[in-house]
Amino acid sequence: MSSTERAPVLWDVDTQVDFVLPEGKLAVPGAAAAVPAMARLVDWARSNGIVHVASADDHEVTDPELSGTPDFESTYPPHCLRGTRGAQKIPETEQADPVPLGQVAYPPALVRSLVEGRREILLLKKSFDVFTNPNTEVVLELLDPTQVIVFGVATDVCDHAAIVGLLRRGRRVTFVEDASRGLERGRLRDDARDVFALQGFERHRAAHSNRLRGKARARNSMSRPAKAAAASARLQRSAFAQCE
Repeated sequence: MSSTERAPVLWDVDTQVDFVLPEGKLAVPGAAAAVPAMARLVDWARSNGIVHVASADDHEVTDPELSGTPDFESTYPPHCLRGTRGAQKIPETEQADPVPLGQVAYPPALVRSLVEGRREILLLKKSFDVFTNPNTEVVLELLDPTQVIVFGVATDVCDHAAIVGLLRRGRRVTFVEDASRGLERGRLRDDARDVFALQGFERHRAAHSNRLRGKARARNSMSRPAKAAAASARLQRSAFAQCE
């Protein structure tokens, strides 16, 4: 994208049945309570023409991350197995017509042709780090967002990997706390110290995003990037939590 077209991006981390719903195979504690906030963010992005990038685990039983004796650091119990209900996104964050990009590394020109003009992109992965998908880097460079608004699960695993990966690539990240949940409180504290030390990180909440809906009609004449940038600025101004 050219500099005049740059806009924020909503980055949705692994909001899948196995992680979010209580019956999921690797349910994150309290994640179901975050679903309304997740839904508000996705609705806000849709209403304002903001690109919605989602990552999703796409496991097969032979994947190295899966183990019958997991350590919950580099290995985890089987979850989000391809073709199962657990691998599906929850209805509140489901994408209508995404461009799916898997583990096959596409030439950058092909990725550009696939994502150009599309608002929904789905990055499939076999590890907790979305940047293990070889197409993630290219997508990020093509979108070239002014800001990446991150939410999802789990804060201390996949969210953390995405946030650190984005920050290390020079992106400004806003993490939406009330639309996210983590696995272990102690590890959350350690990860917070890690991330807060990196430049470009902010914490916010989704609580005010619903106020943006009624104003969408007045912005219909704006281009999608301009509309998205304006909506992002309003979300930041209305946020409750700031960095500590």
